[in-house]
Amino acid sequence: MYCIYSDKDVTDEETNSEHIFPLTLGGKDDFTLQVSKELNSLVNREIDEKLAHCSFLAVDRRQHNAQGHRKTEIQPSRTKSLGKRPVKFVFDTSGFLQPYNPRLKTIVSIDEILQHGLKVSIPFYPYLRLRFAAKVGLAAGYLVFGDGLRRSVIAHELRSLMHLYGERHNQEVIERLKSKVWAWPYLPPQEQKDIHALLETLSKHIKNSFVAFITCHQENQILIVVGIFGNLAGCIFCPTGLINIPKNNEYDLGHVIILAKHQTRRISVRELLMDISMQRPNK
Repeated sequence: MYCIYSDKDVTDEETNSEHIFPLTLGGKDDFTLQVSKELNSLVNREIDEKLAHCSFLAVDRRQHNAQGHRKTEIQPSRTKSLGKRPVKFVFDTSGFLQPYNPRLKTIVSIDEILQHGLKVSIPFYPYLRLRFAAKVGLAAGYLVFGDGLRRSVIAHELRSLMHLYGERHNQEVIERLKSKVWAWPYLPPQEQKDIHALLETLSKHIKNSFVAFITCHQENQILIVVGIFGNLAGCIFCPTGLINIPKNNEYDLGHVIILAKHQTRRISVRELLMDISMQRPNK
């Protein structure tokens, strides 16, 4: 069996099922792919688990009830208090994060913060969402475009970005990449601000986790867009090379896979834009 993550043929015994979006990030059991166990474990350890425990996604995970296989209760990620008083974060009754003093068993008020200050340490990985966008784009792209993706420029570049600063990072390959990338928390380049604003609108409209392959933005380029719970996570402007991107009928602008609550939907970019325009007639 071919593994898109490792770009190798592996035996059935060496593969297992990979949730392209992990359940903790809005994934579904019907959106999976068979990949190498070794690469699945590596990607899960370096990317999926770290992103699932990101403080900036805690509220969204709780609102979407995005639990993993073990169905454990969603908790804020651990923080380290840097001040004299112990502080951690908890969910309030509305599901939002609040600083909490476990010694006094009370929420830290804004007046206390203004008077005494608040210093905490939160783990942060600046390229994590870019790596996740590359991983999702690679796996979902293989499902959408099939074997044509296997040896393509797209697959090669996405695979390299997936390993960015990880165990299999290759600096020489990274320096030769032709793709242009953006990922939170960095600001988009000036020349991409208009398309970035449109993608933000698409993400907020979708609300769920999704991956989009937009083929109409620029000739000989595919724009891969990944959102987590409706938040734009990363965009990769990748050269198509010789791959045959299907643009027939309603999919002339591209493809979108939306991980809705009850089903995984595959729709066209054209259909999504029409849906938005119908809901925003004056925009």
